[in-house]
Amino acid sequence: MSKLRTISTPAREVARWYEQHPDAMYLPVELEVLRGQKLISSDQVSAIVFTGPPPNSNHTQRGAGWCRKHGIEEHIPYDPQQKNAPRFLFADIERVIISMLPANFPLADQKNNLKYSEVLCLTRLNELAEAWGTYRGVIVLPDTGYIQNQLSGTRTTHSIFDRFGCCELDGSPMQITTHQFRHFLNTVAQMGGL
Repeated sequence: MSKLRTISTPAREVARWYEQHPDAMYLPVELEVLRGQKLISSDQVSAIVFTGPPPNSNHTQRGAGWCRKHGIEEHIPYDPQQKNAPRFLFADIERVIISMLPANFPLADQKNNLKYSEVLCLTRLNELAEAWGTYRGVIVLPDTGYIQNQLSGTRTTHSIFDRFGCCELDGSPMQITTHQFRHFLNTVAQMGGL
């Protein structure tokens, strides 16, 4: 459970931030200086949207590609002589990122009045996927299919245990299904007197 809490901490922090600032896009402290700018570069878009470097190390290409994919037009046309000149509106990036938040945000469970910042299993978009970049300010509540794929892996994706270096005491790979996980939690709860 402690590892689950640790993995979910960044996403819960983002959720808490949005609870206090529902009309603004989450930015870490080092990128707050961009909030006051009207225009931002492709590199800056990449830094705002994603937590890490792109696989090909080309922030300009990734930032511009993300904008194209989400229908964000260049406010100033591309100039090959000034590849990294500011040309995208900060407000457009902010609008798209905020629109990607869960529909009922800030409540993950309306019936029980449970906020996203209070749930145990919360991730940033693509955080548990190897091939895609983790979104810095977009959170998701994993569903059963997503959790099953992360627990056991697929032909093309390693399990979460492999990615985080977790293994059995004998060194063999950890494997669990969502059904086994429920049995384990039930056993822990019963042993704890629930």
